[in-house]
Amino acid sequence: MKKGSLALGAAFAAAALVAAAPPAVPPAEPAPAASPAPRPVVVLAAAPYTVAGGSATVSGVVFSSVPVDSVLVGGRPARLRPPTAQDMEKLRRVPEGATEASQRVFFEAQGVPLPKAGVNEIEIEAVAGGARSLVHRLTIIRASAAGPSK
Repeated sequence: MKKGSLALGAAFAAAALVAAAPPAVPPAEPAPAASPAPRPVVVLAAAPYTVAGGSATVSGVVFSSVPVDSVLVGGRPARLRPPTAQDMEKLRRVPEGATEASQRVFFEAQGVPLPKAGVNEIEIEAVAGGARSLVHRLTIIRASAAGPSK
């Protein structure tokens, strides 16, 4: 066999291997997951830090881009209704961007139990479109009925 024909045969064999290899295909991108509803934002109304009785009233407004399903205050459902201008004035601080939400719901829970004298923490959480708000913890001090000890 001649030297030139051997080189030519090797070139054809290499070309055949390259042609037989499957083309390089970049991996398919995973389909984007459906984005969940943005978290609702709970804003508490001004409330006393200390109460004399064994219960308190907790209220506020939930800002959301979807309808609000429920608000739990101390594990109990709160009463919901559209907020009035007076309700909005009672809010402590409204986070930047919350007022752009299309849905606003006033919530109120009366008679939230304060089981012990001293510090009581009440958890508040809203649900809107399946998304849960951050859990807020409101601390209310229940003054003892006996008064301060000497």
